[in-house]
Amino acid sequence: MQQIKVLINRCYGGFSVSKDLLKVLGLEGHLDNKMLGIVSDDSNAYRYEPYLIEAVEKLGLEKSSGECAQLDIVTVYLGIHINSDDGMESVEVGGYSL
Repeated sequence: MQQIKVLINRCYGGFSVSKDLLKVLGLEGHLDNKMLGIVSDDSNAYRYEPYLIEAVEKLGLEKSSGECAQLDIVTVYLGIHINSDDGMESVEVGGYSL
């Protein structure tokens, strides 16, 4: 079972990261996919980028949280199952067929 760590905000006010975290990452401005070089249809893909998660774990959640944010890291487990019906296969992820 594959696991992915995801960075989320646990309070009202909106997701934001601290200037300290941006400094650790060597970045300036508003954190997003483009800033981390991520090309994805998912505008929040940067939130599960291992590089970002590692930086937050190293700096700590409190110091990584921006103004009006309370960051947390949650672990999501993706159960991948390959179904076979007389040789014809399909993939199921988290209960959803692909």
